Amino acid sequence: MTFRKRRILAALLALALCLSLLPMSALAAEADALGETGPEEAVCTCTAPCTEGGMDTACPVCGAERAAPEDCGQSLP
Repeated sequence: MTFRKRRILAALLALALCLSLLPMSALAAEADALGETGPEEAVCTCTAPCTEGGMDTACPVCGAERAAPEDCGQSLP
């Protein structure tokens, strides 16, 4: 390997080591600054209130695992 190739390889390895030292929170803050968001919250799409015996499984909120009738957007307060 020639001296020039070794020098380029050493520079690339040094850059990779420096990038691995960046905290992940800095990368997350950068994503927030760009307007990127995490997963969106599910919105209830029920047309009638859900009950213990009848949950709308097609609804992303009420059909979720361990969903309660109180989670339904149509439930009475």
